[in-house]
Amino acid sequence: MPKPYLGLMEECISNPLLGRGRSSQRKAAARLNIALVRPKIGFSELLERQELTDYFRANGLSPNVRGLLRGLARISIVARL
Repeated sequence: MPKPYLGLMEECISNPLLGRGRSSQRKAAARLNIALVRPKIGFSELLERQELTDYFRANGLSPNVRGLLRGLARISIVARL
């Protein structure tokens, strides 16, 4: 797992709206009672910022939060072995 993967996780954890589509951001903001002044950047932009687009593609991970979680699940399984 490249170091930027950890940075991507930290960014997603630090802001529950980050990396989600606009509709998901609005729903999450309403659910969490957070003011959404302007939309946060999407997951594709996060991947580019962390230089992980090729990593996700090479490992068959979807370029979204589900792909991030799938990658973490794989790491967890390998760590148990």
